[in-house]
Amino acid sequence: MPIITGSFDENRQPIINVLIGVHGGEESDIFPIPLLAMIDTGATMTGISAKVAGILKLKSLGKQSMTSVHGVTEEETYSISISFFDSDHQPHKPHHNIKAAGHRSDLNGVEVIIGCDVLGRCVYIHDGIRQTFTLSF
Repeated sequence: MPIITGSFDENRQPIINVLIGVHGGEESDIFPIPLLAMIDTGATMTGISAKVAGILKLKSLGKQSMTSVHGVTEEETYSISISFFDSDHQPHKPHHNIKAAGHRSDLNGVEVIIGCDVLGRCVYIHDGIRQTFTLSF
C-alpha cells in the first residue's frame, strides 16, 4: 500500500505534487503534466483550473452546479487521471476516471484541488501539530 507524506506550506495548507492526465478512456497524444495540488477536506469533488483543462485538451462532460465560498456556480466537469508523487519524486499508480470540476479560484500557483472523492480512496492523516499529512492508498 503506497504511503505518501508531505508538509504544509507557509499558509498552513497541505500541498502535494501530482501528475494530472487525460482519463485513459480517451484518445490523446497529450502526456500527463506535473502540478501542485491542495488537499481540501471541505471539497466534495476534485477540481482543476481552466488552464489545466485547456492544456490537456479535456472534453467537457457537461456542467454541474457547485457550491463554494463564491456561491453557487455552474462549472464544466472533466474525466481525469491523477497520480501522487512520493518523497522520492516517483509517481504512484494513477487513479483513473476521476470526475473533476473546473474551478476559478486563484490559489497562488495551485492548479488542482484534491477533494473527498479522491480522499475517500485512501486513509488521510492531517497532523496540524507537526504541519504534515499522510496519504495511504
